[in-house]
Amino acid sequence: IGGFYQTNATKVVLPEGLISIGQSAFKFSSKLEQITIPSTVAKIEYFAFSGCNKVNTIVMKAPFEVGSNLFDYYDYNGQPLTIYISESDYDKYIEKFADYENLTFAKY
Repeated sequence: IGGFYQTNATKVVLPEGLISIGQSAFKFSSKLEQITIPSTVAKIEYFAFSGCNKVNTIVMKAPFEVGSNLFDYYDYNGQPLTIYISESDYDKYIEKFADYENLTFAKY
């Protein structure tokens, strides 16, 4: 998926069947606050959520390949970004996001 660059959406629930999220797909979407990524996504390209400064919640339903600089230009507005992960995949995600700062993780 791509083409949501600078979207005005505040919440995005991506559909089951989606395989990847393209490079810079949501880049600089300054109003985006919540993203739900379906279990079918296998890869998120680099800069996919770069500059999405209001995002505070991401729900991830499956482990996937993570591109570099996924959250570049994210200023965190003084609060961490919370990523919700299924209990069975929790450890896999922790490893994938080890290099990112200001991320918190919660199990669902």
